[in-house]
Amino acid sequence: TGGAFAERGTLLSTLKVSVGEPGFWYSLLFTAVILIFGIRRIARRKTPYVKLQTWTLFAIQALPLFLLPYLLLPWLGSNGAFDGGWGEWVADQLFPIVDSGHGREYWRAFGLILAWPLFFWNVFSDQPLTGWLVISFLQTFLLIPWLVRRWGKGAYCGWICSCGALAETLGDAHREKMPHGPVFNRLNMIGQVFLAIAFLILSVRVISWLLPQTTIGEMSASLYRSMLDGVPRK
Repeated sequence: TGGAFAERGTLLSTLKVSVGEPGFWYSLLFTAVILIFGIRRIARRKTPYVKLQTWTLFAIQALPLFLLPYLLLPWLGSNGAFDGGWGEWVADQLFPIVDSGHGREYWRAFGLILAWPLFFWNVFSDQPLTGWLVISFLQTFLLIPWLVRRWGKGAYCGWICSCGALAETLGDAHREKMPHGPVFNRLNMIGQVFLAIAFLILSVRVISWLLPQTTIGEMSASLYRSMLDGVPRK
């Protein structure tokens, strides 16, 4: 077993590096919570719909939001999948090279499921990442609106989003505790405030990219950094 952990290109050696990243443990804990409370939800609500929805939420959390960024992509990278050809081109667009960890920012794969501004680091980056800008635009302004129009807002929030997964599993037994009434319904609109803030940050980030050597560009960059200072990236 020690040799497998030390030998480059094995799943165990990949895991050895991943466990050194805080995000690995956060995602593992999140996935475990979805599984444990999801099983409890299925046992409590014995319907085919709940069973299918819960296992779908768990599968999305476990595969693209945990195994993909922390095991599968790094393992492929350590075996040369991103060292040349189209694999290297795709990786360069989505997972920039770094001098730590697995050598690339594979944690950005969260953005394949979590659209901007839910997961904003692929858009709020030091330098514009064209691949993620395109993906984020398609997700936020085309794909999700189409899903909502076709099946309602629960199509994304209740079947794909990890926040929805937590609400449907951990929060399932506490639905009756949610306060109701006109005041609390208005408080629910606070999400629109955070959305406005996200658009403000996006605006100053874009200005700083487009006008890097100007006064307004430098002011925008400074404002952007002050807004996100201290927010963890992974």
